[in-house]
Amino acid sequence: MTSELSQAFYYRKQKEYQKAVEIYNPIWQNGASRFTEWDGWSYAFCLKELKRYQEALEICRLLYPRFKNSEFIRNLYAQCIFYSQLKTKHLPDLPIHRKAVTAMVQLSPPNQKYSLSGIAIFHLCKELMKFDPVPWGEIEAWLQKMDPDLLDDRPFQMNLPNGRKSELASPLEEWYSLMIRAKGGLSQPQHLLDLLGAARRRKLKWHYNNDIWFERKEAFALHRLGQKERAENILRRIIKIKNEWYLLFDLAQIVADKKEALQLMARAALSPGKSEMKLKLFEMLYKSLSENKQCTHEANLHLYLTAAIREENNWSVKPEVAEKIQLSEVNPIEEGSSSKVISGLTPFWKKLAGVTAPQRREGTISNILPNKISGFLKSGKDSFFANFKGVKGTPKIGAKVSFDLTDSFDKKKNKPSKMAININVL
Repeated sequence: MTSELSQAFYYRKQKEYQKAVEIYNPIWQNGASRFTEWDGWSYAFCLKELKRYQEALEICRLLYPRFKNSEFIRNLYAQCIFYSQLKTKHLPDLPIHRKAVTAMVQLSPPNQKYSLSGIAIFHLCKELMKFDPVPWGEIEAWLQKMDPDLLDDRPFQMNLPNGRKSELASPLEEWYSLMIRAKGGLSQPQHLLDLLGAARRRKLKWHYNNDIWFERKEAFALHRLGQKERAENILRRIIKIKNEWYLLFDLAQIVADKKEALQLMARAALSPGKSEMKLKLFEMLYKSLSENKQCTHEANLHLYLTAAIREENNWSVKPEVAEKIQLSEVNPIEEGSSSKVISGLTPFWKKLAGVTAPQRREGTISNILPNKISGFLKSGKDSFFANFKGVKGTPKIGAKVSFDLTDSFDKKKNKPSKMAININVL
């Protein structure tokens, strides 16, 4: 028996996991109690490496009562929970998801070497953020199980199929990103500012525009603390860099001029973004337009739009909202889906935002970057960065084109710029 287990142990060290399992399996079936801590760990480890996660999990469950103090058994047990229950195509229901992550944290705390508990906590927090309303208190509690001083601050690097390298946020950056959101969601502005200060002192390399996103949260906190001018200045500056709908909406809620606020909200409504993410924007447009008797119909359309979006996502509609829609002149059958309502409101939003039809420009393609989806256009003495997505015709260097311009930001020169879009090859 000892010689067979030794042979299996040898195969495991040589990474011949299938051969090892073929020896381990019949011995285990005839008497699992014969396995030492290391033999049991080795058997379960081989199954895990063969991606037979459920079988590996069952082995760990049987080993655990005998070797509760074994760090190796506990860590492998937690890894098997992660791969068999969480790293799957379909996540379990929330109660089971919580139970799995709780077990992982108890078995293998996030600060422990080789632990996957930190990743599991991050995944659970992101799932919780999909709920309406978001349980920010629970998210904060999960993140508090991790000590930021013990988290790795090195970005994760990976090789892409095309040979290029990509970087993902470090565990420390991920933690700050989620905790700052939680502090914002919990309306704790001073704690949020303190956390931002701590994050900046780390001098991390930021990913996914987190540096800009953190500034947005800083503006939110300053506004809540009564420092409206500082908050407004921050938002106006970052909008020049990243002209996103939610930043325009943030600024609309801060500016004192009601006319500018309405214009900003209309611009936000016109900007790209999922309609279900814009519910608060549409609600705010309804409230603002309701103050103007000449816009009663448009105001009610915005109220109906919020209800349509909620129903399409199987979210509840407040009884008072449904009652207001019934008392209005809006006919749900005639208005139809949320996308149809958005199409109908688009001209109204353009009028509010002061948007005019852009004048088409002409030029030639001067350069195409290796990614084939972007490059540069030459128009007279001007040169513009170009986005070739959805281009009509085949883009080639020297080809004549017509195009529109949109606001952009030159990160190298650190100043606003223009970018060519809607390109047609002539």
